[in-house]
Amino acid sequence: PIGISFYTLEAISYLVDVFRGKIQADKKLSRLALYLAFFPQVMEGPIARYEETAMQIYRGDKLQYHNICFGFQRIFYGLMKKMIVADRLNIIVKNIFLHYADYNGGVLLLGVIFYTIQLYMDFSGVMDVVIGTGEIFGVKLPENFRQPFFAKNISDFWARWHITLGT
Repeated sequence: PIGISFYTLEAISYLVDVFRGKIQADKKLSRLALYLAFFPQVMEGPIARYEETAMQIYRGDKLQYHNICFGFQRIFYGLMKKMIVADRLNIIVKNIFLHYADYNGGVLLLGVIFYTIQLYMDFSGVMDVVIGTGEIFGVKLPENFRQPFFAKNISDFWARWHITLGT
């Protein structure tokens, strides 16, 4: 089913935090279900911890102009990354790797670099859309990327690439 991995990971994170005594178990199943089903992050994440987002969702704050503006800016930025950069690079990458025998090593290396950029722009663009949507509703979701290509080593790269999965 769509989004099952994010439901599962968030539920596991909730159970682990309750087990470790980090948070109190929520006595209302409806509140827990609301946290797990917060629609912007169901498909792609980020994997938000209960203590980071649940109370923001439960409060149900009124829409605010600042949140709406910032949220739509973030959504627009994410769509630009996804639709203009990632989707255009996909055309080049697909062509290179479908006909790899026709190209020399330099072009193949360029294809690998373009694929890496495409993957990042695709995934981080979607995260921007999700975080922007959450912002519109007054829910600050955790960042999932922090300039991973400026990492000093592979562990630093992983810590910057999919932050919420690592935490």
